[in-house]
This record gives sequence, structure tokens and C-alpha cells, in this order.
Amino acid sequence: MVADLDMLSMYAEVTPLARALTEQFLPGPLTLVLKTTSSELATVAGSEGTAGFRIPNHPFCLELARTFQKPITSTSVNLSGMAQPRDVQTMLSQLDQTTCRVAHVVDHGALSGNTPSTIVDARGTHVVILREGALLRSAFAGLL
Repeated sequence: MVADLDMLSMYAEVTPLARALTEQFLPGPLTLVLKTTSSELATVAGSEGTAGFRIPNHPFCLELARTFQKPITSTSVNLSGMAQPRDVQTMLSQLDQTTCRVAHVVDHGALSGNTPSTIVDARGTHVVILREGALLRSAFAGLL
């Protein structure tokens, strides 16, 4: 989770496609997979040196990211292939199966049944949808 495009640019290689998607859909339910450019993200980057970045449409989360001035791993930390946790205990239970260490959790109660974010690989020139979520494939017409 980052506060805005400026912060995203500090930690990721923002392609022209990523910039266009950011301007069109963020803040909102879109996660951009991009190549990281900061060694600070080494512990969360994938094997290809990528990470998923969101600019959430939530005032508390945006203010937290602005205040902290660094990317934050947010509550959508479900493991790949597992259900999205709706409460802190489920999230911690999933993460307990990994070597991940959680320093702080903000418990805002159980999450509603919102559809998870759409995840796209935005490293190239065309959108590659990795998970269709709140933004449907049709939202990316002309970008696929």
C-alpha cells in the first residue's frame, strides 16, 4: 500500500502502462504488479523482484501511508490461492504458516464481503490480469 503515484515511483519501476492505470483507476480496487526498485522491499518481493502495489480508496489507509512515508503491507495479505481473510485472527493464522513476521496490525473489525482487488501485471505494454476482482476484464478494454 502506497499513498500516491509519487510514493509508488520511489519503490517501483512505473511503466507508462502503470502510470495510465494509476491515473484511471487509483485510488481504488486495483493492485499493480511492478518491478521493485528499492532494497527495502526485498523481504516482500517475489522471485522476479516484483511486488503488488495498491493505492487504496480508504481515508485511514491513505493517511497512514502518507504519515509513515513508506509502503505498508496491508490487510489483504492472504497467501496465494487461499481465501481472503475477513478478520485479523484468520489473517494471522494464514501468515503463521509462513516465515512472515507481523509487527503491527490495525484491527478495524471484520471486513465486509467486498470483492477483492483486481491484480494486474503492469510491467509490459498491455495489461495481464492475474486475478479478476472488483474491476472486471471489460474495464481494461484496449489495454489488454
